[in-house]
Amino acid sequence: MMVNKYINTVLIVLAFLTAGARVEAQGRRSPSSKSPSLPGKQADPPDNLAQLRAGLIKATNDYKKSLTELLVFYEASVRKAAERSEQVKKLYAEGLVSKRELEGSEEAETAARVKVDEARKQLTEADHFIVESNHMEELARAVSLPPKTLVTKTAYIRYSGATNWTLSDAGKIANFFAARFSRTLPVSAFGQSTVHDRMGFNHRNAIDVAVHPDSVEGQALIAHLRERGVPFIAFRRAVPGSATGAHIHIGRPSHKIAVQ
Repeated sequence: MMVNKYINTVLIVLAFLTAGARVEAQGRRSPSSKSPSLPGKQADPPDNLAQLRAGLIKATNDYKKSLTELLVFYEASVRKAAERSEQVKKLYAEGLVSKRELEGSEEAETAARVKVDEARKQLTEADHFIVESNHMEELARAVSLPPKTLVTKTAYIRYSGATNWTLSDAGKIANFFAARFSRTLPVSAFGQSTVHDRMGFNHRNAIDVAVHPDSVEGQALIAHLRERGVPFIAFRRAVPGSATGAHIHIGRPSHKIAVQ
C-alpha cells in the first residue's frame, strides 16, 4: 500500500508548523522585532498554523485510510491461514502430513495475526497522533512551565513534573498499573514508533497509554504520575470523525519536530 505521498505531505506540514510557532513566539517576546516577510505581504501566524494543522490531520487521516484498507487484506489472510492450519491439523492427526508441515502452517497463521495486530496498533497510534496534533498549536506556543505545575483545560490536562523521566522508568509505571488493576498497562506507543517515524513526530522519550483520563484507571494513573513527579499530558477528547484517541502521553511534550 503506497503511503509515501501522505508521509511527504505530513513532513512538509510539520516543518512549516514548527517554523510558524517559532516565529510567533519570537514576535511575542520582542514586540520591536519583525520576522522576515515577502514585500507587500503580511504574515498571519495564527491562521497559517490553523491551516497547517488542518493539513496535518488530513494527511494523517489519509494514512489511516491506507492502513484500514491494508487491515482488511491482513484479516482475510488470517482467515485463510487459520483454515489452512485447521486442515493441516486434521491431516497430521491422520498421519498424512509431517510435523514440520504442521508447525509451518501454525507459524504462517501466527505471522498473519502479528500483521493484523501491528496494523491495529498503528491505527491507534495514528488516532493519538491526530488528537495531539489537534492541540499542537497551543502546545507549541506554550512557554516552559515551572516544575510541578498543573494546567487543566477542557480538552487536556498537562503536568510539568520535576522528575527527569526517561523510557527506562516505564517499567515502574507498568508495575503500579498491573498491581492496581491486575492487567497490563495498555501502552499504544513506546518511544519512537513506526507511525511517529513516518509522520516525522518526535516521540523518542515518551509513551502513550490508551486509557481515558476521566476513567477510574486514568484517574489512578494521573494521581500516581503526579505523586512521582512524572510529566504528562492527558488528552480527554477524541476528534469527531477522525480519531477516537483519548489517551495519556507520559513524558515531556513531543511537539518539537525534527524534520530531516
